[in-house]
Amino acid sequence: MRKLSTICAVAVVVLVFGTMPVHAKTYYISQSSGNDSWTGDAATSDGKAGPWKTLAKASIEYKPGDRILLKCGDTWDEELRPKGNGTPDNPIFIASYGDGKRPLIDRQDFKQNLIGIHLIDQEGYKIVGIEFNRCQTGIYAEYAVGSPNRKYLWVEDCYFHDSLLYQPYQNYPKRKIGLGICLFSHETKNKIVASDITVKNCEFRRLASGIWTNSPDNFNKSKGNIYNFGNFVIEDCLFEEGYQWALGMRGVDGGAVRRCVTHDIGRNFRAFNGVAGAMFARCKHWVFEDSEWGYVNIGLGSGDGQAFDFESNCDHMKMKNCLFHDTDGAAMLLCCYASGPEAHKDLLFENCVLNGKCKRPIRPKNRCEIFNTTDWNEAKWKECRRSLLA
Repeated sequence: MRKLSTICAVAVVVLVFGTMPVHAKTYYISQSSGNDSWTGDAATSDGKAGPWKTLAKASIEYKPGDRILLKCGDTWDEELRPKGNGTPDNPIFIASYGDGKRPLIDRQDFKQNLIGIHLIDQEGYKIVGIEFNRCQTGIYAEYAVGSPNRKYLWVEDCYFHDSLLYQPYQNYPKRKIGLGICLFSHETKNKIVASDITVKNCEFRRLASGIWTNSPDNFNKSKGNIYNFGNFVIEDCLFEEGYQWALGMRGVDGGAVRRCVTHDIGRNFRAFNGVAGAMFARCKHWVFEDSEWGYVNIGLGSGDGQAFDFESNCDHMKMKNCLFHDTDGAAMLLCCYASGPEAHKDLLFENCVLNGKCKRPIRPKNRCEIFNTTDWNEAKWKECRRSLLA
């Protein structure tokens, strides 16, 4: 995994975009040199044409292939809420132009319900090279009851940081927690409302949680398994200095985590329902490869403290070449009572290393690398190494 650069590069933008459709337009936004009375279709001004100034002005209807370019080095304390839909082949791009530091959306106060980029029942967006600071949620995409399957959301080379709000959140989407990216479904039926989602080469620091998927019934044990999201891929991402979970994934059918690193979770923090490097609940058909979760802390007295938590009802999950280490709790938790009664089915761990401190006894005088809450979870271990360090 390469280190995330904080510098914009025009050449990178050109390569990412490729060939534009004939009808597509490019819009420029510059907080430092723009004017909302200008046309928005030029990077420099001649008195009439020129960049817009505000994200509010840029929150207009877009068509497939359109580009929304934010000027490098500029900062906005606003929400960008673009309208319209792209397609997987011709997405609407949100990226940068010019030289200097990447464009920054800084909402100033993460304790307020303030968002960086907000999508509502939309599809076909590619967001590249934007920084999000002190947003309660950096990128928030929500989907209504009855929404068709919205396809394609791609987030790449973005930096999300400094949103450590944490309060009990069972009544989410009354937002009470600091997140980098959140996909929320208002749908209560078992149907996919968003799929083909990629988060690639992004960095998440000092957030309550890095990436979430959620829906109204995810905390309701009696509702059974509801899958509202599909094909969610997370690659080459770094998660550090977080509070509760780097990944909090619920209700996702199909996905992958590849070449990701998660370090330093839970320090100086107390959770009402536990801390883990990652938490997956009501998910199935995922692959985890060449990834690492370590240095997970119970902080000021949080529960659990494991590197990874299959929390409930997770089926057909494969982990290969993964490392779980230096945890206050177990390196791996297989739990099937917190969010539903069903056991996990078809969990395969291959060539994984579990090497934790496990200094927190989950039960009196019980230190362990793997903690299985029942005897009917279906887990297989192939060529794995386990080591408990005092």
